[in-house]
Amino acid sequence: MMPDGSASMEAGSISHYKEFLIILGVSGLVVPLFLRIGINAVLAYLMVGILLSADVLGQLARIFSPLEALVIHHRESIAQMGELGVVFLLFLIGLELSFERLNTMRRLVFGLGGLQVIITLAAIAAILFAIGFDSATALVAGAALSLSSTAIVVQLLSDAKRLGSQTGRTSFAILLFQDL
Repeated sequence: MMPDGSASMEAGSISHYKEFLIILGVSGLVVPLFLRIGINAVLAYLMVGILLSADVLGQLARIFSPLEALVIHHRESIAQMGELGVVFLLFLIGLELSFERLNTMRRLVFGLGGLQVIITLAAIAAILFAIGFDSATALVAGAALSLSSTAIVVQLLSDAKRLGSQTGRTSFAILLFQDL
């Protein structure tokens, strides 16, 4: 290790790349298998994440030590890769939108999207307040839980070939408002 700590950073960086390649490799095996038996790819990716975690595979590695090489230990670096994935997803959505399309969807985006967030936030906050949470906690939890995952919903609509339908466009408008 160098006095400035560069060797340890380099070793950590290599470990992060190794973990990224493990995720890609296992996903490349698991996702097609899930699709073949009729299970959505989003669920397959979630399952890969669960299986490769220190909580699941890490426990199995205690019994069968060669599995230790596949355990994901650096959640922070994987989270950064996930954030990059979200950036690319939003970029892809941006490529699909034109100003004209956004202008025609403005009532759905701001009207229905805003209404969905407000109603869901209020309902969740009211339930949490009723069961004993303080108002600030109830509001914050309501706000967090009123949002959906654009990545999951768009993938599900796309797989069902419903992204271009009225339901798909409405869902997309609500998700777009939530992302704003």
